[in-house]
Parts: sequence; structure tokens; C-alpha cells
Amino acid sequence: MIFDQRLTWSKHITALVQRCKKPLGILRSVARRNWGGDRKSLTLLYTALIRSKIDYGSYLYATASNTNLLKVNRIQYAAIRIITGSLLCTPLHFLEAEANLQPLKFRREQLLLQYITKVLRITDHPVTLLYYSYHYYDMFNNRTYALPVVCRARKLVESGQLPITDMETITMSNLYLIGSSEVRFNMLTVDKKICPDTIIQQQFHTLIHDISHWT
Repeated sequence: MIFDQRLTWSKHITALVQRCKKPLGILRSVARRNWGGDRKSLTLLYTALIRSKIDYGSYLYATASNTNLLKVNRIQYAAIRIITGSLLCTPLHFLEAEANLQPLKFRREQLLLQYITKVLRITDHPVTLLYYSYHYYDMFNNRTYALPVVCRARKLVESGQLPITDMETITMSNLYLIGSSEVRFNMLTVDKKICPDTIIQQQFHTLIHDISHWT
């Protein structure tokens, strides 16, 4: 992510467009009319090489101006034209429907919801504390610029009526806690070169029986 002083995301989006030019060239080379890949293969190639770059931090740079976001959208439009073989005059909303790909606006909202629902499970996570302490006021509706990411996440959760209070919660201290484990080395004592198969199978079934109570 490239942060500028005023968080316009202009430098980041310019760099993103440049990074996507080479993968677009690869996609164009693979999509030959006579011997190229089929539509499914090209779509998988697009999502792996290009959309993965677009997705990274996309719900953060969603506050960029419409002009900058249009530059990102054009990357997907160009890829879809390669995948489907559509003409330049094809309406944009038909392109995404034909390729069965989400518009990037909805893709950013989906990724934001996935992130916030994962984070809200952690009760003492900084983002969780900020989420529950942030209040949406009516005056925000009159803003000429985009809302902060936490406020946008809260609006999405509330508008979708997601049951986030029903999720199982965990604390930061227990997030990476690894319980004690027991390792059995019974099979290491068996020499497979000289030991009959029946003995090896018997040893294996005994081991399985001994650890059957593990969860």
C-alpha cells in the first residue's frame, strides 16, 4: 500500500495499474483465438494474477475519488474483454454479467465484510474496540467525501442485519495459544524391511486404538 499525505490513494492506484499491465499482457497472450485457453481457464488466470493485486487493501482505497476508482475498474474491463472476446463498444455492465465476475464496488464491500466479521470475533482487538465505540451520526449523510472504513463496515453490517453478536468470541491472548500435544513414535521401532506386513498392520491398529480418544 502506498499512502499519500492526503489519503487520496492516487499514487497507490497509479502503481497498481502499472503492476497489472504485465499480467494483462500474459492474459492476452494466452487468449489466442485458435489455440488459446478456454473462458474458465482465462478467468482463473485473471483472478490469480490480476484481481488478487486489485483486492489487496481494496476496502481501504475505496475512499478514493471516482476518477481513480475508474482506473481500477478499467483493469477488470480490459481483462473481461480479453476473456470473452467482446468488442470495445460492449456496455460495461454487460461485460461483468457475461464473465460472471463481481463489479469491483461489490467486491470491495464483500472483502470488508469478511475482514470485519473475522476481526469482531476477537473481543479486545483494536479494530473491534474502535468498531463498537464508533457512532454513525446523521450529519455523515451530508459529507462530500467517503466515510472511514470502520463506519462503512458498520453500515454494511447493520444494513445486512448480520448476526455478529451470535459469533463465538476469543481474546488476543488466546488467539495463537497452542495446547499441549503428545507425539507417539511406536511405528519408528518397526523395521519394514524385515518385519512381516501382518505385524506392521497390528502395530498400526494398536496405535489407532490408543489415540482414538484424542480430539
